[in-house]
Amino acid sequence: MRSLIRVKQIFCRSVSRSVVFLLLLCAGAYAATAASFLDNGLGARSEGLARTFTAVADDLDAFYYNPAGYGLQKKTRANTLFARNRNIESVYYAGYGSRLGRGYAAFNLYSSSIDGIPVMELDSKNRPVDTGQSFSAVDRVFVFSYGRPLDGLPGSTELGASALSWGVSVKYIQQTLYDNHASGAGLDAGLLYRTGPLTAGWSVINLLEPQLAWDTDSGAVGTVKRQQRFGLAYRILPELLASGELVLRENDVLTGLGVEYTLRDIFALRGGIFTEHYVLGLGLVYAGISLDYAYLIPLDYLVDPTQKISLGYVF
Repeated sequence: MRSLIRVKQIFCRSVSRSVVFLLLLCAGAYAATAASFLDNGLGARSEGLARTFTAVADDLDAFYYNPAGYGLQKKTRANTLFARNRNIESVYYAGYGSRLGRGYAAFNLYSSSIDGIPVMELDSKNRPVDTGQSFSAVDRVFVFSYGRPLDGLPGSTELGASALSWGVSVKYIQQTLYDNHASGAGLDAGLLYRTGPLTAGWSVINLLEPQLAWDTDSGAVGTVKRQQRFGLAYRILPELLASGELVLRENDVLTGLGVEYTLRDIFALRGGIFTEHYVLGLGLVYAGISLDYAYLIPLDYLVDPTQKISLGYVF
C-alpha cells in the first residue's frame, strides 16, 4: 500500500502542473497520507546530519525531531529556511525560541507549496483544455513547543543543570488543494538524556494521530499517522559528532547515520545516509549568525535532488 502511495505522490507532483483533473487521483493519495509534507525533514543542519537529530536536538530544529531538546537550551534563537524539494515544491520555515521560566519555549511556522498549477477542463472528447487559470497547493503547520530539564538526576551536560529533559509540541496543521481545505491539531512529546559525550533521545510524533477533515461534499478525513523516533549521538572529539536514528512510521522502519566535523567552531562539514537519500552539508557560524546548506540525493533517483538553505541567529 505504501509503495502505491509513494508512486501516486511522485506522479501527482510531476503531472499536476499540466492536468488538473488528475487532482482526483492526487487527493486520494493525500487523504491516505495526510500531511505527508511533514515527512520531508526540516532545517539544513539537521538534514546535513541525515535527519539523525532526535538525540542532538540542540537548536530550533528540535521541535521537528524531539521537543525535549529545548529543555537543555538556554540561548535565544531565531532561524529561517528555504528549500526546493525535488525541484517543484517550495518550502519556507521561520522559528524563534527563548527561555520561559525554568524552561524554554519556541514558536515555529513551516510552509510547503506548489504554485502555478494550471486549471484544465475536459472537452466533449475527454481532451484537456487550458482555462488560462491556475492555483496552488499549500500546506502549513504552526507549532508551539516547550521543554524543561528535570533536576536531581545523574549525569553531566554543558547545556543545563540536568542531563534529562522533557518536551512537548502542540501543532495546528492546514492543507489547501485547489478550493478545498483541511485542518487539525496534533501533539508531540519526547525525552532527552545527555551524560558526558553520549546523548540518547526518544520522541513520539503525532501522539494522538490528528484527524484532518476536508471541506468537500464527501467530508473526507485524513489521519496523520503516529511515528516514534529513537536516536543516539556521541561526541567522539570536541569537534567530531556522530549520530544515528531509528524511525518507526506506520509499516516502515527508517534508519540514518550522520557525522558533523566542526573546525574552530566556525566551519562545519556534514554528511550521512538516510533510508531514502544520501546527504552532504556545510555550515558557517560567525558572530552569532549561522548559515547552513544541505544537498539531498534520493537513493531511487526517481525525483530530483533537494537543496536546503538555513539562516539563523543566536542572541
